[in-house]
Amino acid sequence: MKLRIGIDLDNTIIDYSNSFLFGINSNNFLSKNIIKYIVKKNKINNVSIKELIKSSIKKTVNGEKKWRKLQSEVYGKLIKYALVNSEIYKFLTLCNHKDYKIYIVSHKTKFGHYSKKDNLLRVYALNFLKNKKIINNLIPSKNVFFTDTLNDKIDKISELKLDYFIDDLKKVFDNKNFPKYTKKIIFSDNFHKKTLNWNQINNYFFEKKYESKLIYNYSVVLLNCNKIKVNKIKDGGNSNLFKIETNTKKKYIGKLYSHTSNLNIIVESSAITLLDKYNIQKKSGNILLDKYKKFALYPFINGYKHKKMNKKIMNQSINFIKDIKNKSGKNFKFNASASCFSFIDIRNQIFDRLELLKYHKKSNKKLNFFIKNKLEIEIPKIINYFEKKWPTNIDQKLKKSYQILSPSDFGLHNTILKKNNIHFIDFEYFGWDDPVKLTSDFILHPAMDLTIQQKKYWVQSLINLFHGDKNFLSRLRNSYYLYGIIWCLILLNEFLPNKLENRNIDSLNFKKINTIQNSQLKKSITLLKNISKNYKKVFPYEN
Repeated sequence: MKLRIGIDLDNTIIDYSNSFLFGINSNNFLSKNIIKYIVKKNKINNVSIKELIKSSIKKTVNGEKKWRKLQSEVYGKLIKYALVNSEIYKFLTLCNHKDYKIYIVSHKTKFGHYSKKDNLLRVYALNFLKNKKIINNLIPSKNVFFTDTLNDKIDKISELKLDYFIDDLKKVFDNKNFPKYTKKIIFSDNFHKKTLNWNQINNYFFEKKYESKLIYNYSVVLLNCNKIKVNKIKDGGNSNLFKIETNTKKKYIGKLYSHTSNLNIIVESSAITLLDKYNIQKKSGNILLDKYKKFALYPFINGYKHKKMNKKIMNQSINFIKDIKNKSGKNFKFNASASCFSFIDIRNQIFDRLELLKYHKKSNKKLNFFIKNKLEIEIPKIINYFEKKWPTNIDQKLKKSYQILSPSDFGLHNTILKKNNIHFIDFEYFGWDDPVKLTSDFILHPAMDLTIQQKKYWVQSLINLFHGDKNFLSRLRNSYYLYGIIWCLILLNEFLPNKLENRNIDSLNFKKINTIQNSQLKKSITLLKNISKNYKKVFPYEN
C-alpha cells in the first residue's frame, strides 16, 4: 500500500525568515541593533527568526497591532522573499519516485488582516509554490487544500486518511480530533528535541540507496535526457559529487550542495563563469544548475588528485592568483564566505565562532574543558596583543583596490592534475577578501602539508604580488596568528549539528563521528599550543 503523506505549508514548507527580516526593516518596527541581535541569536542559539521578532515587537508600543500587520505583509506581498529548503525538493522527488501521495493542508485564511481586497493570502501562496516549481512540477494543484480554521484543517487531514502529517505546530497534533491512525512528525529547523528537520525527515523515509535515483532525476531534468548513468564520487566533506554520463558520452560532475548553504551554488557557478570570461581558467563547457534543488552539473575534468605539493604546482597556484588579481573585473557582487576587511572583522569572527562552540560544548567533556581552560584564556590575550600592533585603525576597512577575488578554500586539496596542468576546483566560498587572509589560509589549511621552504616561497611570492599595498606585510605579520585561531575554531566545527548533518557518513555512524571529532580536537589543541608559544615572535615565513 502506497503511503499518503500530508504537509503543512507556512513555516514547514515555506521558510519566511527573510520575509520577516525584510518586513521589520522596511517598517522600522525594530532598531538595527535589535535586528542584529536577532540574527546573531538565531545563528548561535537556533531560535527561529519569527519567534525572536514576534517577542521583540510585542514589547514595543502597539506591539500586537504591529505584529499582526507584519504577519499580514509577510504571508502576502513579502512572500516573494521567502525560501524553500532544498531538502524538500529531495523529499518530494523521492516520494514521486515511490509513488507516494502527497498533500498540502494549510490553515490559511483568504485575506490578510489589513488591505483585505488586495491581500489574497492563498493566491500569493499558490503563486509562490508555482514559481518555486513545487505545484504542478512535484505536487498537483488538486492536492493543495486551504482551510479557514484549525478545526477545518484537522477535518481535512481526517478526510484524506493520511498515514503521516508533518507540521511545525504542536497544537495541531494536540487537537483532540486529530486522527489517531495518522503518525505525527513535528518539524523544526532548529535541532529541538522530539522534532525533525527536513534532512532528518528524508533519512526517516528513504534509505541511502535512493540517493542515485534522486541524482538521476535531477540530471534528467537539467539535461533533458533520460539515458544517463550516475556514479557516486567518494570525495568532498560538505557536498555530494557524482559522475554523470549521457548516452552520447558527454560527461558531467553533478554537485548536490549542502542544504544549509544558501548562496554557494550561485557563488560557485558565477565564479567559474567569471574565470572563463577573463580567460583565467577554461571551464570547457556549459554549466547547468537548479538553484532551488541546489544541484548543478559542471563539465567533467578528466584528471587526478595530486597528494604532494611540488614547485610546479606551487608556481601554477601563484600564477592563478596573479591572473585573478590582474585580469578579473570588479563587478563580482559576493564577498568570500568568511571575508575579513578589518581587525574588527577578524576579532568578531573569532568570538562569533567561539560563542557558537560554547553553545554546543555540553555535548563533549573534552571540548568543554578545552574551551574553558584554553581557548577562553588564550584568545583574549592574543587578540589584545595584535590589536595594539595593528597598522591602521582597527575598524578601518581595506580599500576595494587592495582587495582580491579570493578562491577562499584554496590549496592542493582543491586541484586536479590534467596533462601536467593544474585545474583549480571548488569555488563555493569565492569572493572579495583581504589577500592577507588568502596568504595565511593557504599555509594554515589542515589539508595542506607544506615544508618550511614551501611556506616561505608562497608568502614571499604573494608579498611581491601585492607590493602596491604598503600595509600588506604589516597586516600579514599581525593577523597570521589570528587567522590561526580561526582555524583552531574551524577544526572544531565537527561538534556543530549543521556540520554533522552535512558529513558524508553513512547512516551517521556515531563511532565514526566520535573518531572524527576527537581527531579534530587534537589538531585544534596542537595548533593553539603552537600559536600560544610563538605569537610574540617574529613572523616565521619571511625570507
